[in-house]
Amino acid sequence: MSKTPSHKKQSKSLKKKRKDKQRYQRINKKKESEKVFQKEMSRQLEKVEDFISNMPKSCASCSKQFDSSSDDHLDDWNLTISEGAMSLVCKECGEGNV
Repeated sequence: MSKTPSHKKQSKSLKKKRKDKQRYQRINKKKESEKVFQKEMSRQLEKVEDFISNMPKSCASCSKQFDSSSDDHLDDWNLTISEGAMSLVCKECGEGNV
């Protein structure tokens, strides 16, 4: 049984340290990219929440109240966005305009 020379042991040790360092760098880079992704998703979610909270609550033509929990209202009412202004139109008023 032969002994491994000390310079080879050092070489193996250095290679292992280098690989470990590279692995840690990859892990940290991945964590950082996940944090950036989460921040961007949070910003986009805030924009959507603001958009929904600013949505009209009644029909622009007849002032009928919009019920966001009603499936019929969600399916039949039309939301129009033009030049930053939003208008909500019920099914009856929408059919009259067509």
